[in-house]
Amino acid sequence: MKNVMGALLLAAATAAPAQAERSLLIQGSLTEQGELQLRYQPPPGVQELPFAKLQEHGLAAWRKQLQLQPDACTELLPSALRLRPGCVAATLTIRPQTLQAYAVYQPAEPLSDGQGVLLHTGHYLVLLPDTALHWEWRAPWVAEGGTLRAQGPVVRQLSAEQVNQALAQQAREGSLPEQLGLWDYLLLGRSELQRAPGAVLDGRLGAERVHQLRQLLAQIHADYAQAYGDAPPGGLVVAVASELRGYHGDTTVGPMMRLRLPMNAAALSQADLQYFLAHETAHWWNSGLYSSDELRPWLHEGHAEWLAHVQQRPHHPQADWNARVERALNACLRLRAGQVAAGLPTGRKSREDYDCGMSLFLTAQALRAQRQPDASRGLQGLASLHAGAARLTVERLLEWADGPLANPAEGAFGRLLLDPEQEFSTGLSELLQRLGVARAERLQSSEALGLADRQARAGDLLADLMRADCAGAVGFWTLDDGFKLDPRLSCTRLPREGKVIALQGQSLLERPLEAQAAAAAACREGASVQLSLQGGGTVVLNCPQGWARERPQWQLRLLPGAHQLIGL
Repeated sequence: MKNVMGALLLAAATAAPAQAERSLLIQGSLTEQGELQLRYQPPPGVQELPFAKLQEHGLAAWRKQLQLQPDACTELLPSALRLRPGCVAATLTIRPQTLQAYAVYQPAEPLSDGQGVLLHTGHYLVLLPDTALHWEWRAPWVAEGGTLRAQGPVVRQLSAEQVNQALAQQAREGSLPEQLGLWDYLLLGRSELQRAPGAVLDGRLGAERVHQLRQLLAQIHADYAQAYGDAPPGGLVVAVASELRGYHGDTTVGPMMRLRLPMNAAALSQADLQYFLAHETAHWWNSGLYSSDELRPWLHEGHAEWLAHVQQRPHHPQADWNARVERALNACLRLRAGQVAAGLPTGRKSREDYDCGMSLFLTAQALRAQRQPDASRGLQGLASLHAGAARLTVERLLEWADGPLANPAEGAFGRLLLDPEQEFSTGLSELLQRLGVARAERLQSSEALGLADRQARAGDLLADLMRADCAGAVGFWTLDDGFKLDPRLSCTRLPREGKVIALQGQSLLERPLEAQAAAAAACREGASVQLSLQGGGTVVLNCPQGWARERPQWQLRLLPGAHQLIGL
């Protein structure tokens, strides 16, 4: 027995050490020129590195808009990197730019004066089966996971087993688990810019606006924390000044919030800024501290939009607040038009997610308030959707609005969402009128519309034409005298230069209803439609699908005391 044991011990002592785990090394850094550089070193023998799957609009932005400089060892494919023969690592140098047409999870955005780069790591993530991941970031200072850190490296690591589990989940559910800590905003910088508690604010915004942002964010955060009785730990806000007129924002699980604001303060009104901040901050609760169905953006975007409106109501004149709510309701009626509500589609639908989502939450809260007059109201009532750490889903919203029913389709809200014969616009309008919240007003001409509503209706028409002519892409600027198309888009007939001013001889900005009616009449006769350009040019286009039908020519107006009936 001793001889056998001795032989086993000798064998164990002389056996080769266990083989080291295969590993992929990713190193990200900020260059002296203010560029973002990533180096990918895979295990020997691996030549192709597939990027983690992003949503389709993410891939499109990566391929078409991000400025990339592959080196001699690197070939950039639409969704992967390939090492050239004889190379051990792939390197990408990214020249950041503000991406005006892409607001969700920006690939890379420069801070002012080349002081740093704000990026979303999901665009650069590579995972290889049976291969551990070691990812590090280096810069004079790094902000990640909602925390501002000193010089790195900041390191994230996954074992081969964790990588395999993540890839399996992606294959099964279509997305990577966010708890990996690899799907977040990250800030690489040279200096700390304007520091504030929980914020990094671009100095180009000016001292007055920096002070204003601090105050607004603090008040909004306090209101939500009081309503929910809880607040997310930490959190970092990064506000970036931009030469563009528009503004964009995102939050991630980090939590980290990215705000892109126009450098020209006049390009963003005080009221727009307040609602914008309230919406983005809401995501720290409905998609961070709590969760919402991420496959149905109208749920978390609509909830955030309505939460912002409820939070902002005490800070604005009632007439102004009513006008904003009416704008969202009527935009939703336009966007959904004759479509049925049953099975509201998954996936992102742009403005429809916000306007129709908000309209549905308003309606749900009105039903709840009238079903349970003694229930909590206002922000606290809306926060009860997440009571008990409940996940916000369609099922949860139906029960919140109609109460627990054996057959949800029998409730008023259930019929609106689930009845396959219920036209959405008609159903929503009739329900809000029945609840005493709104009345329907017939539109006789475009003169009855405000400027913002006319612009929105004209923009809807142009967007439909662009989708049909530009392979599904939409991009334009609304100016005082017409629409300027994004010259980067590839369209069949629409020009890269010039402004669009009229449809079927009717001014888009001044007479969108008449333009819509004239186009519908032409399409019903099987004809094409004609766009007029500034300076006299014209473009003839095929009718987009659905243009032969009449669109709603009426709008909703809130009745006096509507906010009380809604439960505010």
